[in-house]
Amino acid sequence: MSRKSILYVDSDEEFRKNFASRFSPGSYEVFVTSSISETLEKALLELPSAIVVDPNFPDLEGIKLLRALRKISPGSIFILHSRLNEMDPSLRSLDWIYASFEKSNQTSLLVGTVCRAIEEKNVSLNDFHRKALQEENLISEISWLQWKENNRNSEQLSIGKNILDNLTHSISQGLGIGSLITRLDMVEAIAKKKEGHYEIPVELMDSILENKNILRDWTEKLEKFRSLFDLNVAKERTHFDLVQSSILDSMAELGEIARIKNQKIIYEERLFNSYVFSSPAFLKFACKELLVNAMKFSPSGSRIPILFYSTNKYVCLTILNDIEFAYNGICGIPEEYYFKVFEPFFRLNHVYDERFNAHDFGFGIGLNLAQNLARQSDCKVSVYELTDYTEDVPTRKVAAEIQFPLC
Repeated sequence: MSRKSILYVDSDEEFRKNFASRFSPGSYEVFVTSSISETLEKALLELPSAIVVDPNFPDLEGIKLLRALRKISPGSIFILHSRLNEMDPSLRSLDWIYASFEKSNQTSLLVGTVCRAIEEKNVSLNDFHRKALQEENLISEISWLQWKENNRNSEQLSIGKNILDNLTHSISQGLGIGSLITRLDMVEAIAKKKEGHYEIPVELMDSILENKNILRDWTEKLEKFRSLFDLNVAKERTHFDLVQSSILDSMAELGEIARIKNQKIIYEERLFNSYVFSSPAFLKFACKELLVNAMKFSPSGSRIPILFYSTNKYVCLTILNDIEFAYNGICGIPEEYYFKVFEPFFRLNHVYDERFNAHDFGFGIGLNLAQNLARQSDCKVSVYELTDYTEDVPTRKVAAEIQFPLC
């Protein structure tokens, strides 16, 4: 196994020669292949540092080729290189695809990205392959559920701690119980008893009433979320127009919220004459939850695009947002948290913004509810990081995605 080896997979001879010619002798060992059998054999024998693939082979689906290569060499860095009109968006959204490039004049950028990605790996490939195998097994959903079952007691303890942490943090932040207690302490200290009643400053009384209203909102939200936990939905044959209507309704409802941080939700209506499996209750809750999260955790003045694409099995809705720096937690979503963010009461950080209070309960249960409703309606919700290469400088972004199965 070569420490710095690259496998370039493409049925186009011109691109194979062009790619191989970009590397000086002795810098990297570059292998080029043009057939499925040769590609799989090279991947097995060499376990390359990076695999650059044009997945458009006439006799095999691109996703099957990529999955086969990852099974053989899970420690490799995977990069897509394809013509724009031939590139399947669902392949680019795979969380283990490092980057994707259009076949045009981007060869120099492609080569630079491959070299930089390999150099960033500061551990030996042997260790990296073993680590990748472990992570692949852990991150696969079946293994994750098995791991959860085997660690149920410690998991319940962790959930209990998360509940206490969230309650404590929510009580102590902004308007709410903690603030109300502080103001009642002030009443006790400064109130004057006079002829059978107490006198307190008007401003203090107004503040107490404001906190009372916040607490009333909390109790109403608790009841709402309790009902959602108990909600049973059934998947329904749903025309794409209804999915699109839910997005437009959520955008209209959250328009005022978007102005809080001067953010702009970008969406162009699409024509998909298709039926998918979903449910109205799931659509309404999930669209709003994912949009509020995108606004809450992205910087002021940012754009939040909503994208749709289709595969032969799904119609997929993706909401992208830039990553806002957080002083008191983790920025973005590291790969090891892709599934954990759906655990009840789990939070990567304790970002609190009173301006979102009306649409965000803040206890870390929104994604768990969305996933629960998605499973009942035969859909899938995922949240992950990707690198956006469409801008001048590659940018980390968070993608929240809903997959709707085609009927």
